[in-house]
Amino acid sequence: MSKSIEHTETQIAQILRDARSTSINEAAIKYNVSQAAICAWHAKFGRLGPENIKRLRNLKLEHARRKRAKPVTLDRT
Repeated sequence: MSKSIEHTETQIAQILRDARSTSINEAAIKYNVSQAAICAWHAKFGRLGPENIKRLRNLKLEHARRKRAKPVTLDRT
């Protein structure tokens, strides 16, 4: 099993840009990522740029954090 690598938003955007201009297989070999990863990124991010990818990731992390947070109850005494 290979070690999981976290790619930056800029790297993901560049890989997706290259995958659109060449084949997914060529981009996967060039950047040493799987074709499945490129397809998943394409489904998740589409044609977003690095700034928007970062913004989307941060929004999802914040949403997950808020869902895990304990709800605040107000005492009405």
